[in-house]
Amino acid sequence: MRISKQWLHNWVKVDASLDELIQRLTMAGLEVDGVEDAARIFSGVTVGSIISAERIPQSDHLQLCKVDVGSKILEIVCGALNARAGLRVACAIPRSVLPLGLDILPRKVGGHESQGMLCSWEELGLAESSEGIIEFSDLAPIGKSVWEYLQLTDQVLEIDLTPNRADCLSIQGMAREISALTSTAFHSPIIHITPVKNSDSANLKVDIQAADFCTQYCGRIVRGVNAAAATPEWMTERLRRSGIRSIHVVVDITNYVMLELGQPMHAFNLAGVESGIVVRRSSADEIVTLLDTTTRTLPTGIPVIAHKDGAVVAIAGVMGGINSSVTLETQNIFFEAAHFVPLQLAGVARSFGLHTESSHRFERGVDPQLPLIAIQRATELLLEIAGGQAEAIIQVEKTKFNPTTIQLERSHVERILGLSITTHHIQQFLSALGFQLTQTSRDSWNVIVPSWRFDVEIAEDLIEEIARMYGYDNLPISHISHKVELPAKDNSTTNRLNSIKSIFVDLGYREAINYAFCSAELDQKLALATSPQLPIDLTNPISQELSRMRSSLWPGLINNVIRNQSRGANHIALFECGTVFSYFSTEKAISEEPRVAGVLVGKTSNSALYKNQNIDFFDVKGDLEIVLDRLAIGKWRLESHTHFALHPGQSAVIVIDDRPVGWLGRLDPKLSNDLGIEGSVFLFEIQQSALETRSLTAFVAASKFPAVKRDLAFVVPEKVTAEDMICTFQQQGDCILRKVQIFDVFRGGHIATGTKSVAFSLLFQSAEKTLEEAEINQQVALLISAVQN
Repeated sequence: MRISKQWLHNWVKVDASLDELIQRLTMAGLEVDGVEDAARIFSGVTVGSIISAERIPQSDHLQLCKVDVGSKILEIVCGALNARAGLRVACAIPRSVLPLGLDILPRKVGGHESQGMLCSWEELGLAESSEGIIEFSDLAPIGKSVWEYLQLTDQVLEIDLTPNRADCLSIQGMAREISALTSTAFHSPIIHITPVKNSDSANLKVDIQAADFCTQYCGRIVRGVNAAAATPEWMTERLRRSGIRSIHVVVDITNYVMLELGQPMHAFNLAGVESGIVVRRSSADEIVTLLDTTTRTLPTGIPVIAHKDGAVVAIAGVMGGINSSVTLETQNIFFEAAHFVPLQLAGVARSFGLHTESSHRFERGVDPQLPLIAIQRATELLLEIAGGQAEAIIQVEKTKFNPTTIQLERSHVERILGLSITTHHIQQFLSALGFQLTQTSRDSWNVIVPSWRFDVEIAEDLIEEIARMYGYDNLPISHISHKVELPAKDNSTTNRLNSIKSIFVDLGYREAINYAFCSAELDQKLALATSPQLPIDLTNPISQELSRMRSSLWPGLINNVIRNQSRGANHIALFECGTVFSYFSTEKAISEEPRVAGVLVGKTSNSALYKNQNIDFFDVKGDLEIVLDRLAIGKWRLESHTHFALHPGQSAVIVIDDRPVGWLGRLDPKLSNDLGIEGSVFLFEIQQSALETRSLTAFVAASKFPAVKRDLAFVVPEKVTAEDMICTFQQQGDCILRKVQIFDVFRGGHIATGTKSVAFSLLFQSAEKTLEEAEINQQVALLISAVQN
């Protein structure tokens, strides 16, 4: 926010120096980023009046102008097309110094001696570009210094406001704040509110059909306006110093009121909205051409202003349409000022690639009491500058403003701030900021929050205001005195999660921490949510890439892979522990589920034997086996299953205690190619709760008797899985069967097509005696029969 110190001085007369004011504002949380002069230095430029302007023979554009500068009449050659008799101008007399050190001296131009220069706004450094020389109003005093006439001895403060302090996005808001901080009187313009006309009896009907985003709409017809009237220099200068260029008097007034009071406004050409105003949400594929001449196709649900016949005339709170805009020929206008709910407008401008002064304010919040005042202020200025006849104000209010009331106790203030503060100071600080206090006891109050402080909702917000007024730099330094509650000894969930992370780190994985938001498109492609669950799309996303609450950890990890590969990484092993979100379809209750997921891409690096070979399904399967083994997860297995995002034949469901708890597999190669990922991508995701219940471990003495190993190979159809065979061994085996391990799978050669040879190593051992050959053979025969069956 750019603030003119001179303009501020009209509202609050501060005796403090500029440095003191900057320090006070910054320490109150309104950081001053910088200060600059209102204009670059120039001298010797006076207000002059062109007495005559005659074309110079043999020149197609030069004129010889006689200019009255008060003390004398000068002859000046000027090439500006708008130079004409009767015009009040900025005249640089001989020995004037313009910005950048340009000296003005008499010189020959077009065969005539030019005794000065008629200046443009650009030549005085008051605009980046301009056409023609400056045209002052007829009231500009001839002979007066332009520097003094425009009151250019001024500084402009650049205030860096946090999003919650939208009440300071105006001269009024900043003046209120400075008045409270410096204990200086606050003066606001006297605005007379004329009678409000009921919409049902007004000449122009207003219908609010979307009260969810528009709680109040005010408007006023002004007829017979001279839209070609010149905007006064004092107004254009204040706009310029605030970073807004002058357009024409009607638009300038709406911008001026916005900067002065903080209420964005818009002026319609009455002919474009005479059928009536409708405040509603857009239907799909409605079209509007905006003031920036771009044509926008609107999606469903965008807040808009339309006329009664249905056509959209403005995107609410963002920008008006060109078909209803005010031009220099417009005579009848309709002023509008509305109150829009910030959350409903958040992100609307950004979705169209726009950012306007209006959207900047509406997205952060505007005082709901301002629309009526802003309409009256704009009317006063318009009638004063451009004439016209104003009709009664139209006001439609769907939701009446109900101020927030907060209970505050002095003991609470002292406990939070760590200082002893008097009742008098609490009342003084809050009253200065516009809060209304009603004392309920000696040291407690009911505090009514003013309409412009929509960021204050709880007692701690009030305490922050007291701290700002007291001065953050005045708060005492003291040791924190607080009883620390030690965590319970049985903090198994946290310890378990730390164990999970440690195991992955030991295996060479790095932990990723991603946003809980993701792209809806990528989430749709990778989602693990089952049919009863629905994704949660955000109403006002930061961007399209972060438009949905993630229903899987995979989208974030996939983005990590893409980002790392684009930076030259060829081996990526990441894991993440995080929460996923979804709706239950039967009710709008949000389901939150912690999960653990991982991704593996590139070459093997842990094994010396297979180092630098491409990672395959069994690498990530082996890592998962190690994790589950170290976590003492008892009965678990993998079941071959199809997932739409995974490669058929290389995907499996993770089953623990006969319950599916996650997925493991290779990302579908077509999806990998579409995402621009090099190489095979292997993923897993598992419910964190499934990893938190471990099998109880018990001490078992090592057997002192020798173990015997037998190797068995089975020729089986391709559809028979090794997992099923191992389960058969474990179910049918006696207590002497200690371990079953697959060590070979063979196809081809003498093995028939459609079958495979699967070889297992079986370890037998007794804790009570040395096993005899007959016992082992009997057990082996039993196991072979079980597998065959």
